[in-house]
Amino acid sequence: MDLTEEQRGIYNSASMVTQAFSVFSVVVFGLALVGFLAVTLGSTSFASIVAGTIGVTVALLGVYFVFTSRANERMLLGSCLE
Repeated sequence: MDLTEEQRGIYNSASMVTQAFSVFSVVVFGLALVGFLAVTLGSTSFASIVAGTIGVTVALLGVYFVFTSRANERMLLGSCLE
């Protein structure tokens, strides 16, 4: 199967949009959970908890992005990129 440059562009765009939506969903859910727990537990350092959570989340999602991008390229475009 040989993909044209246009098809590769569509694939890359769709992949980025899907991953961006996943990241956004996880971040929103995570921050809501952190906020709920901080308020429930009566934490006085809510800002530092949120900042730490955002930092760890961004780092983990960056690693996840690298792994999933490479896996998608190998599975979907492996024979076309050689």
